[in-house]
Amino acid sequence: MGEHDDRAVLGFTTSTKTRPLIVAKLEEYVRNKLINIHSNRVFHEMKTFIWHNGKPQAMRSYNDDLVMSLAIGCWVRDTALSENEKDMAYKKAMLGGLFKSTTTMNTQIKGQNFYNETFNEKHEEEIKKTKEFLWIYKG
Repeated sequence: MGEHDDRAVLGFTTSTKTRPLIVAKLEEYVRNKLINIHSNRVFHEMKTFIWHNGKPQAMRSYNDDLVMSLAIGCWVRDTALSENEKDMAYKKAMLGGLFKSTTTMNTQIKGQNFYNETFNEKHEEEIKKTKEFLWIYKG
């Protein structure tokens, strides 16, 4: 959306409103084992990451930049990429709904050139088909 907005600013804004959301997303990913953490530095920062007065942050004299970058990555993966997946599913559904019909219709009108079938002939043909497949129509 920002591509078409001249006032758009690159990056991710971490505010008092978004910080708890992205930390909750990281917590969800860790709790559900959706990510594996192989970095000792991230692991140690996570051990010192606490909620203090309702705000998620590192303990005094510790850092939380790796934890927050991981949380932002989880947030972006969950929101931006899922939107792309929804968009792709929508496009696939739209394309799947399109089809080519090979049904032909007789649009000739009585009196038109090459018109050769009368109503009675057509009616008799339909009655014959109905009698032939009567077992299908019973119900």
